[in-house]
Amino acid sequence: MSLSSLASHLIIISHTFCYLPFDIQAADAHVGAVKEFHALLKPTPPPLPADLAAELAEYESSEPTLTSPSGTGGIAAASASSEEGGSTPQEFLAFLEADLPKEDLHHGH
Repeated sequence: MSLSSLASHLIIISHTFCYLPFDIQAADAHVGAVKEFHALLKPTPPPLPADLAAELAEYESSEPTLTSPSGTGGIAAASASSEEGGSTPQEFLAFLEADLPKEDLHHGH
């Protein structure tokens, strides 16, 4: 073993003793590594309306609003659905499975 390798080994060994573990008490081992737990507050439900029965009766008597295929909304919806692949789920799936048009790579050259 050469003198330079022996010196480098002694330096490594001497530096190893510099890194001795700190004396940590078991009670303080978690400090800095674990956050303190705080339980969340129970959420409060929103207050009920004063006249719940009247609002429920009004809701039950109302009719749902539907968009019809006739009129301007229907035409816009029909054109949008045809651009997106159809109005039925089967037409939409067929649109998704269709091949994309191939580009002309020559561009007239």
